[in-house]
Amino acid sequence: MHTVDIVINDDSETLNPNELAEFLYLFPTANLALSQLVPKPEHDSLRSPTKEEERAFRLGLRRFSPDDLDSLFKAQASQEILKINQMRRNSPLEITPCGCAFLITLGVIFSGGKITISRQGLKAELPPLGKGLKSLREALGLNDKVKAGFGIQKVAIKLNDEEYRELLKQDDTSKNKGGFQHFLVGLKNRINKQTRELELSPADLERIHRYKSNPKKGGWQSRFKKIFGRHFPLEDSLLEQQLF
Repeated sequence: MHTVDIVINDDSETLNPNELAEFLYLFPTANLALSQLVPKPEHDSLRSPTKEEERAFRLGLRRFSPDDLDSLFKAQASQEILKINQMRRNSPLEITPCGCAFLITLGVIFSGGKITISRQGLKAELPPLGKGLKSLREALGLNDKVKAGFGIQKVAIKLNDEEYRELLKQDDTSKNKGGFQHFLVGLKNRINKQTRELELSPADLERIHRYKSNPKKGGWQSRFKKIFGRHFPLEDSLLEQQLF
């Protein structure tokens, strides 16, 4: 276990408490998620990742489904992976966590920062909280649609004309066929037909994530892209093939 001095470069005179709380919430969670991706003997290695490792671990983080992330947000195990030794609110903000060196290094990189490894120890610099949080959310697959608020929460999307027409094409009789057809019929019946807004529960997000992670060739892939592609972009399959 190592301690790391992290400097957050922010010239503002006051801290945004929501941003600080979210960072202190997401950064340990990212470390816990990375602990499931990085081979255990490498957890505390004093080194930076190769470009190939960085890309592979970034892709691995985005493969965590909403349910997977939800379980990590609630887990107490994150306290065993990373602890905050001290925090100093001068200018800039300084945080000193203690944890596994390689996991923290990756967490810093995915937060848009850089880390220096020397005989004197580990020192890291992060961008202002807002920018760092944006990078960290993106690394975890969280965006303006899927948010973390001490767990994955409901989200609402608004379908445009083309997406709405595609959803309405789903035959109501297909609900008895199960699988994604049954799922689409349920969404079709729930959508607000005046506003075309659709509220998605954590269970709905899990279904969508599983489908986009394992898309089948043909009609269903096309249907999924037409309805949800704008709201939940598919991963770059070519990149995935190159890495795995």
